[in-house]
Amino acid sequence: MPSNGMPSRTKWCSPRNRPTSWDFPRSPGNAPARDGSRIFSQDRVKFAKVIAELNPNKPTYQTNYRIVSPSGEFIWLEESGRASLDAQGRTVRVVGMVANVTPRKEAERALATVRGKLIEAQELIARDLHDDINQRLALLSIELQRLMDSTPDTQTELRQRLQGLCQQASEISSDVSALTRELHSPRLELLGIVPAMRGFCEELANHQKVTIDFQHSAVPSRLPSDVSLCPFRVLQEALRNAVKHRGVQRFEVQLLGHPGTIQLKIRDGGAGFDPHAASREDGLGLVSMRERVGLLRGTIDIASKAKAGTEITLRIPLAASEN
Repeated sequence: MPSNGMPSRTKWCSPRNRPTSWDFPRSPGNAPARDGSRIFSQDRVKFAKVIAELNPNKPTYQTNYRIVSPSGEFIWLEESGRASLDAQGRTVRVVGMVANVTPRKEAERALATVRGKLIEAQELIARDLHDDINQRLALLSIELQRLMDSTPDTQTELRQRLQGLCQQASEISSDVSALTRELHSPRLELLGIVPAMRGFCEELANHQKVTIDFQHSAVPSRLPSDVSLCPFRVLQEALRNAVKHRGVQRFEVQLLGHPGTIQLKIRDGGAGFDPHAASREDGLGLVSMRERVGLLRGTIDIASKAKAGTEITLRIPLAASEN
C-alpha cells in the first residue's frame, strides 16, 4: 500500500460495464488518479475522508468530486465502490465505478439558481405590498371615510354605499397586511432572528390557542439575512402545518448557536405523520422547506412516528451566504 494510505490496485467498471484495472497512481480516461492529483483541491480532503472511513462494517462508499480537464474545465464525477480489507482492517483492493455526472450537476445548479430567484422575488413582493400597496389602501380608506363624513345625513343611500366601500377597503387592507406578514417579517429585518421567532410564536399561540415553548442559546446577534430568513420561514411553515393539518396543541422550539452553525429544533407531541407520503400527496410545505435549506447547503431531518409526535432538525452553516 502506498504511503498515502490508498490501496495499490483497483478494478473499475466503465458505464458500459467493461472492466478495466490499473496500478495506482495511473489514471485512464476521466478516472481520477488515486493519489488524488487530478481531484480538484477543494474536494481532496472530503474524498480522502471517505476512503479513510472504510472499514469491515462499512466497506462501501459513494461520493462526488470534481476533476480538472486538460482544457481547465471542471468535470463532476460520482464514484461508488466496495473495499476489500485485510485482517487488520486495511483497504487492499477496491472495486467500483466512476460516472460522469457533470450534466446532472449543471442542471441542479441551474435549478438552485431559479429557486433562489423565486425566493428573492417573494421577499421583494412582500416589501412592495408593505411599503406601497398597503399604504395606498390605508390612504384610500381615510379618504372614503372623510367623504362619508362630509356627506349630508339626508343622502342616506349615498352614505350607506360609502360606508360599504369604507368597510371593503378596510377588509382588503387587513388582508394585505396579513399576507405581508406571511411573506415578509419587518421584525426579522430590524430586530433579528431571536425577537422575530419569539414574536411569531407568541402571535401564533395567542391566535390558535396553542402552547409554544421557545428557547434560544448562543445565537449570534447579527446573522446574514439569508441565513436568518431560512430558519424563520421553516419555523412558520412547520408550526402552521402542524396546527392546521394535525391539530397539535403543544410545541417546543429551540434555536441554538454552535461554532459555524445555526440549529433549529421543532418538537411536538401530536399524532405524527409520514414525511414521504406527505411529500407525495400535499408536500408543497415540505418541498419549500427542503429547497430553502438546500440553497444554503444546510440539512433538514424530519423524524415522525404515529402517535409519537414529530421532530424537525435544521442545521445551516453560518458561512452559507459566502458560498
